[in-house]
Parts: sequence; structure tokens; C-alpha cells
Amino acid sequence: MFGMKTKALLKKYNNLISKILNIPNEVYFTVDSKEIGELTAEKKALLKDWSLGVYTLYKDKKDGKYLNPIASWELYQMPHCCAIAVSCRAFVELQYRSKGLGALLNNLRQEIARLLGYSLLLCTDTSINTHQRQLLATNGWSDICTVFNKRTKNTVYISVIYL
Repeated sequence: MFGMKTKALLKKYNNLISKILNIPNEVYFTVDSKEIGELTAEKKALLKDWSLGVYTLYKDKKDGKYLNPIASWELYQMPHCCAIAVSCRAFVELQYRSKGLGALLNNLRQEIARLLGYSLLLCTDTSINTHQRQLLATNGWSDICTVFNKRTKNTVYISVIYL
């Protein structure tokens, strides 16, 4: 059911993202290709509440199609543990980077996980992803483990934030 918390969250992040990107219209949030937004009789079947899955944020929508992706990420429940949500594949399109959007969407992922009842959010990252490493460090995440990936030759960090 589309609740007040969802409406408030959507409005909050729509306003913040529109200001950061200096765009006049609202942005469109989808999860698993279904729009998150206010339910209306004519669109009810197309809209969805926050949930686990693949999120994409779009700048435009025309003729029912989403255009100009801004960012994306995935949110899942850790297998065999309903206390932990896993955030992965967070990505901001090149033209929207260095505007504070990564940190803002990091906060949104945390709010979604909280809303869904999780106690902890977990992500992995590599040592060569310096921007993501900095973002996690400045936004309250803690590295709990470091491992050398023998297959990719990358140093991988497991980071968490308590919700």
C-alpha cells in the first residue's frame, strides 16, 4: 500500500534532486521498472511502493517511457538473514557526478532500508573506487572486513551502516 512515509520520502528526494541537478520538473523513480509515485485511478497498475529490487532514477518520461537515466542501484535482502539489506551496483551517470547526488542517494538507500524494517545496510567496494570509498567514509559507514579477491586482484571492502 502506498503510505504517507512513501509520499513524504518521494517529495523530499524529488525536491532535493531537482535542486541539485537544476531541473524544473520532478524526477522519476522506478523499482524493477515500475514507477514509484502517487497512486491515481488511471495509473494505479503502473505505480509501486518502495521495495527491494533494481532502482533507476530518470530525468524524463514521454509516452509512458522513461528517458535519460540519472542513477541506479540495487537493494536486496541478505540470503538467510532478514535483518540485513544489501546495497549494490550503485551508479551515477557521468554528467550528474560531482554534484552531491551520490551522497544524497546513499541516504535515500538507507531510508528505504529503514522503511522496509532492516537493521543494517551492507555494501562491498574495491580500493580503486576512490570516490565511493570517500562517500562511504564521510556518510557514517564502517569497514568491517577487507579481503583480497584472487580472481580480480582487487582489494575488496565490506562496509556497513546501522539503521
